[in-house]
Amino acid sequence: SVDGTGQAAKVYINPKLTLSGPIETHEEGCLSFPGIYVKVRRNLDCQITAQDVEGREFTENAEGLLSRCLQHEYDHLEGILLTHRMSQAARIVHRRQLKKLEDQFHSAATE
Repeated sequence: SVDGTGQAAKVYINPKLTLSGPIETHEEGCLSFPGIYVKVRRNLDCQITAQDVEGREFTENAEGLLSRCLQHEYDHLEGILLTHRMSQAARIVHRRQLKKLEDQFHSAATE
């Protein structure tokens, strides 16, 4: 759910996303990169086709914030991170924070 409560949580298994509508730029963050927010261009609307937990296929249309969230999470499934969506200027602005997160990751991986 996009309200953050988890009350309306939904499962999307093997999703396929079809983008539509105009493209808008808004600031996004990601739990993988705490404290980093960058402007990301995304389609205003999308359609998602997936399976539920019983394996039944369903299709939904999404717009606005829900569409943006679905696109963000779908990026993760495709191996695309927020850093891939950053402009060169944003990389420069956030270079210290990114380096710190990278160092923390490598430190944790060697423990």
